[in-house]
Amino acid sequence: EAIVGPAALVGSLWAVAYYFDEGISPPHLILSVIAFALAFPSSARLQTSRTELVLDITLNWMLIAGLLVLTGWGTGYLREFSIEFVSAWLWVAPLTELLGCFALRSAAPYLVQLQGPPRRAIIVGINEQGLALAGKINHSPLNHIELAGFVDSRENQRIESTQDCPVLGKLDQLADLVKTNRVQLIYLSLPMASQPRILQILDELKDTTASIYFVPDMFVTDLVQGRPGSVCGMPVIAV
Repeated sequence: EAIVGPAALVGSLWAVAYYFDEGISPPHLILSVIAFALAFPSSARLQTSRTELVLDITLNWMLIAGLLVLTGWGTGYLREFSIEFVSAWLWVAPLTELLGCFALRSAAPYLVQLQGPPRRAIIVGINEQGLALAGKINHSPLNHIELAGFVDSRENQRIESTQDCPVLGKLDQLADLVKTNRVQLIYLSLPMASQPRILQILDELKDTTASIYFVPDMFVTDLVQGRPGSVCGMPVIAV
């Protein structure tokens, strides 16, 4: 995904150069290197809507093209290219990038399948953040994760709707459930105040090969600009 945008700009530049200037000259090669450097890496757009994709490509290309034209005009290097070439490339380049992104979107599900079977995951704890994570996993077809279900020790009447994901068992069965269901990812969505219970779970999972992640309870307050960060190497979360 990082290479699609820059490759589209370079490919369209070479195609237009062949059409209008009958070949790729050294100025074209230099412009190709500069355009690739400005566009690489491309933004992550597979999960965005079509409208956001078109808007992002358009604004990004206006920035890059404006910078290239101003630099070429200021240095006099713009005279090395025909007006037909410049005019054509200014509208062919974003269209080529847009087509490349749409082609990648169409091919992405098949490329994901080539990576082998999806990784199986379990969410420990049925609460607001656990259900939110389940929704993200189930509605993101490119994440290559299959949610096996939830694990929770509470009674059924105290458990919220699990969005069609089964409750596999209770916490004291977690280690056996991980081995039985060939789970590779474990997401602990438990109150961080329950330290003894969390330590017990981690101790029971020592013999498994699954990766374990904490899902912090970020719903205790409304996040205005929620984002991860670090201060001198110490991880922090903005709320």
